[in-house]
Amino acid sequence: MTRTVLEGRFFTRIALFAVICAAGAAGCGGDDGRGPADDAWAYTQRDVVGPNGQGTTDSIRADVYVDATTSMVGYLAGGASRYTRFFRELESSLASGWAYSNLGYFKFGSRVRSISRNTFRDADRRAFYRESGVSQTTRIDSVLEQMNRSKISIITTDLFQNESDVTALVSRVKTEVFQQGLSAAVLGIRSEFDGRVFDARVPAYNYASTRDEEDTYRPFYALMFGKVAELRRLFQTLQSSPAVSRDYFVLISPYLVEDYRASVRKTRESRKLNATAVQEDDSRFAFDLQSGGTGGTLRANIVLDRAPNTPRIEANRVEMTAYRKKLSRRPGEGDTTSTRTRDLTLEALRSSEDTLRATLRMNLEDDPSGTYSYKTVFRPGATDGLGVPTWVERFSSKSPSPQNGPNKTLNLEKFISDLIQASNSVRRPKLAKLYITVRKL
Repeated sequence: MTRTVLEGRFFTRIALFAVICAAGAAGCGGDDGRGPADDAWAYTQRDVVGPNGQGTTDSIRADVYVDATTSMVGYLAGGASRYTRFFRELESSLASGWAYSNLGYFKFGSRVRSISRNTFRDADRRAFYRESGVSQTTRIDSVLEQMNRSKISIITTDLFQNESDVTALVSRVKTEVFQQGLSAAVLGIRSEFDGRVFDARVPAYNYASTRDEEDTYRPFYALMFGKVAELRRLFQTLQSSPAVSRDYFVLISPYLVEDYRASVRKTRESRKLNATAVQEDDSRFAFDLQSGGTGGTLRANIVLDRAPNTPRIEANRVEMTAYRKKLSRRPGEGDTTSTRTRDLTLEALRSSEDTLRATLRMNLEDDPSGTYSYKTVFRPGATDGLGVPTWVERFSSKSPSPQNGPNKTLNLEKFISDLIQASNSVRRPKLAKLYITVRKL
């Protein structure tokens, strides 16, 4: 952000003192805003935008897990399908995206077994999916039990799960991934298919896609776990594969925006409230509240630069939490920690494309004269604040059958929706932070 020059000796001193307080203050309460206080007054976007392309190196360490159950045989489709090409292109994409790559290979089903690179290359043959003790059932949870969290894990599967499977798997992902500070991503790839569809709510049925008619292809998925910056880079690298579409990917992490810009102004009716000439940057604003004034109404416009391929933000569910510190001209006399406050509340919020238009109500009637610093944090709602991308809805069915969506994926929408909610419950994303200083005269 661009820092502008402070005008006025008083606000210069206040700003300097606020920085000193922020540097020495310890964080109080949780990051989701449910505690009595929030983190120190750190004027940075880092906790909103995340690594933002940083945090990766010239080497990649990844483990590739291939679903080797009989339910995957149909994707071979004669040996020349997007599914079979994906495995060949996966290795070349990783090799081209990083100077050094260290890959491990596994097949899984009823259990997980380490395999050689040559065996991995046999994933385009039927025999790969006929191993006794492996091919009977798909247990993605067994992969989660043994995956190395210091590596990227890439799991290829058809993600066909009943509701109890979804619940159990999401619970395991929450424990093994989100609570460990890692993120998740799901890449859908439509592929030719000629075989049997198992585990639907109807008996297993035969299905064959039509050549060159993509709408008839049956999706499979690469389920990925790792650090958010590495997953972003991995997806960028995978897009070199003709089988991969940038439209069929969702990244589930605490970071939904890459940048944001804001403006805050008072309404004409708020006569006792006046903006000062001081604005340090585009997230910090200052106002004077004249003697006898109790508050006023502020209009905030927040323009979000959305991170690509992230869950949909439900604008009508966006919430705001406000925190307060009382500042002083004299070091040591102001608050050194923040507390949640109702001095600033969110009265209304509208959205247009990626712009949030918020109406904030300020009420300092019960506060003595002095200078107050407020931090307002905007987040998606704790419940149903985020939605699945539209492609997930198109790929999903609650009950695929030969007559109804035979090539769709059972409970895909529920699975990804539940993953998003699980991540949100562990590390609730922030959309923007605004700092507002008010001098009550």
